[in-house]
Amino acid sequence: PELHKPAFEARLDKLEEELLSEETARTQPGRLCRRLAELIFLAIVVPEQGEESLSRSALIDKVQMLLASLRTSEKEAVNRVIQNLRQRAASMQLIATALISTLRARGQKVIAQVQQNSCQHFICVKRGIVEWTRLKGAEPGVRDLLVGPQQSAREQIEWFKHIEICDRPDTPNLLFSVQVTTEILEHDLMTNGEPQQIKAQRLLPQQLLQICWVPYCAQKQNDGWIYKVAPNTVEAKGWVLPASIHIEYEPRTLTRKQNKKQAEESKQYHAAAVCAFAVLVYCSLWCTIKRLKQFEDRVPEFTALMLRLQETSRPNDENSGDSYVYAAAQTIEAMLAQDVRIRMQGLALENLTKQNNSYVKLGVFDALSSAFPIALDTPTPPVVAK
Repeated sequence: PELHKPAFEARLDKLEEELLSEETARTQPGRLCRRLAELIFLAIVVPEQGEESLSRSALIDKVQMLLASLRTSEKEAVNRVIQNLRQRAASMQLIATALISTLRARGQKVIAQVQQNSCQHFICVKRGIVEWTRLKGAEPGVRDLLVGPQQSAREQIEWFKHIEICDRPDTPNLLFSVQVTTEILEHDLMTNGEPQQIKAQRLLPQQLLQICWVPYCAQKQNDGWIYKVAPNTVEAKGWVLPASIHIEYEPRTLTRKQNKKQAEESKQYHAAAVCAFAVLVYCSLWCTIKRLKQFEDRVPEFTALMLRLQETSRPNDENSGDSYVYAAAQTIEAMLAQDVRIRMQGLALENLTKQNNSYVKLGVFDALSSAFPIALDTPTPPVVAK
């Protein structure tokens, strides 16, 4: 409305401005492709006055001719298509008028027909979902009242077995049901034709910077202190590159100590120590990365992978030193991401000593490899049928 033009003409002005601009082609190639796709779509679907309906073969020929014209003369062809679309503004006005009239006259019927694409189901919850013996003797505030597994299995949710999705709420041993109405707003994607093979490969950089967080511990021996790497760290030696940056930390020094006599003062000292630790590590890594970037004429652009080794899985105890190491590493990763491509992943050393450590290693490897882009390749250029 602010342009005092129909929406169709305002859209053509926007397409002309961006498609014929050298700056858009140089700085925003993705936006240029989108605008070109919009222009081709309008040129195909907006009819000329008096134009008869096109058959499928005639429509395909029209698209091919338009694409061939755009490939040969580029900007001149774009300008011709835009000017041709301006001459179809009257046709577009007729379409808009007919659509408005249809909605005014038969709007309720159209909406009712759309709403018919819905279905109703019932979420049926069986009585076995509740641990009734525990409920009878439960005190106020108790939450764990649902049935649980016989053995400790984190992946298995026992109460989920007592929920069914049904068309009618006539499930035996029913506790209650909830009616759910779903509306189909999209279409299903189905295979059509022969499957096509697609190859995928990670694009690895020529240069890689590895940053390892290595846990250390101090032990008293023979009237003295020995500072050495944590016992299980040797299990991760295959993950560390010969040339890498090591951040040595001792979880004990970051653990919040319980001092009832000086509780507030102890919290302040601990907060200062954690902040100082994070700032010191960040400044050291930032200076190192900045120094490496000074040699970009000789060293190609690199990707940084941050591997955080810790003795145990991330605990829920807010007093644990590993919790603060985890928080510091997350913050440092977010800050360094402003200067270099970086990806961090943690690895609990205790998990490497278990029998199913192959799944742990595979998960860590997949997480770290996600820092690199994926290239897709097909035997022939993919073709989408119009």
